[in-house]
Amino acid sequence: ILSHDLLPNATYKELSAWRKEMLKIEPKLRNLKKQCDVAILVDNASLTGLDEFPIGEEEPLTYNQILRRMYDSLYEMNIESDLVSTEDSFDAYKLLVVPALYSASEKTLQKILSYVEKGGHLLLGFKSGVSDEELKIYHDKQPHLLTDCIGATYDQFTRPADVTISLDGKSYTVLDRMELVRPENCDVWASYEHPFWNIYAAVTQKNYGSGSAVYLGCYLEKAGFKALFKRLLKYAGIPVPGFSFPLIRKVGENEEGKQIQYIFNYSSKVQNLCYEGKKATDLLSGKTVSNGEILEIPAWDLIILEN
Repeated sequence: ILSHDLLPNATYKELSAWRKEMLKIEPKLRNLKKQCDVAILVDNASLTGLDEFPIGEEEPLTYNQILRRMYDSLYEMNIESDLVSTEDSFDAYKLLVVPALYSASEKTLQKILSYVEKGGHLLLGFKSGVSDEELKIYHDKQPHLLTDCIGATYDQFTRPADVTISLDGKSYTVLDRMELVRPENCDVWASYEHPFWNIYAAVTQKNYGSGSAVYLGCYLEKAGFKALFKRLLKYAGIPVPGFSFPLIRKVGENEEGKQIQYIFNYSSKVQNLCYEGKKATDLLSGKTVSNGEILEIPAWDLIILEN
């Protein structure tokens, strides 16, 4: 915090002012608890597998790039998500997002299948269910054990050139890993817009058991991921806030059982927000906030609401 001279500086003064401000409301912010509706399955074995057998050659598309594209899209839409491993339980989540699960044991794949059968909603990303935990390629239809769940399969893929897909009336660019998905028993949410590849699906959806599964066969620009998530979240019954980045919301429940909302303005401009929800109290100003009220959040600042 202090510079080389150990004297109070601008950073020290700012943190001192912040601490003085927080002390007044600290009891309301302690020990917040939360339950996210969305989980993202993160897998180091698949990261290693894609390092060994990369997507692309000159500029490989890495596991972390795929993971971050999905996570960042949800984050910017103000959909909070937990990161889970193959050893964790998925049952408490409404939506499970699985990016490029290249290496997966049959136990893990059966666990994902069971999650959907019991009522969960799944987004399964391309390059999933390809190999076992030892990186040995499964010899049946891909994705292994999950073709009935998604109602589709593929045995060829290519690199896109001037290829797009359409979701809800808008076109989005396919950037990499274009699997030529053949629908077998599913709905097609999007096909490739291309003179030759348009007979193949890019995004499929199927109701399976008490849940549903969406399969994404390509790597999209971020706007495309957001469009897909918006449609999928609605299908899964997860509300999407009416505001997005640079306004970021974090929600928890305090010790009194009340909801606490932090809304950050990650920009250098004042941002206006139309508040949606029950009557709340702005903890920093003490003012009451009502549904439909326009809130002004200064640059690089935040508001904290309790309701």
